[in-house]
Amino acid sequence: MVVSIYPILYMVSTSLMTSGEATNQYLFPKKLMFENYIEVWTSNNFQKYTMNSLIVSIIIVSGVLFTSIPAAYAFAKIEFPFRNIIFYSLLLSLMIPEII
Repeated sequence: MVVSIYPILYMVSTSLMTSGEATNQYLFPKKLMFENYIEVWTSNNFQKYTMNSLIVSIIIVSGVLFTSIPAAYAFAKIEFPFRNIIFYSLLLSLMIPEII
């Protein structure tokens, strides 16, 4: 758990530092700089990037739900040839990471 949470805590800690503290790789900020979040949000079109991410996420989740719900119903209620083979092949493909 520590190995998983440490990078997140370090990221949040670094985001609250001044640029000098972050460059020197201090672990904790001397003074909390919440202004960094305001600066990032107002510069660099961060609102646009966030909105693009939300749109893509909503489209992908909707597509997955639109196709997965009928497929789950078909596997659960409808008898068709090779149903078990197709179902186990689908489960096997879901267990393999995408990067492979």
